[in-house]
Amino acid sequence: MWGWKQQASTGILTNANLMTQRKPSELFQSILRGRGLMPAYRGKLTEDEIWALVDYLWTFVYEYRPARGQ
Repeated sequence: MWGWKQQASTGILTNANLMTQRKPSELFQSILRGRGLMPAYRGKLTEDEIWALVDYLWTFVYEYRPARGQ
């Protein structure tokens, strides 16, 4: 079980090995379409808001320079 579900950590977002295997565009699509138990945010967030969220997710791992549109 992920640590965040046990309220022990933020989960995979702080795992640099797992995060660096994800392309920004993959994270964007996961947020847009949903994944597993996470609902889709299409129509709830604009594309700019989703890209801002993708950029924010990377701040949990290291200082990230936005690579919008990858």
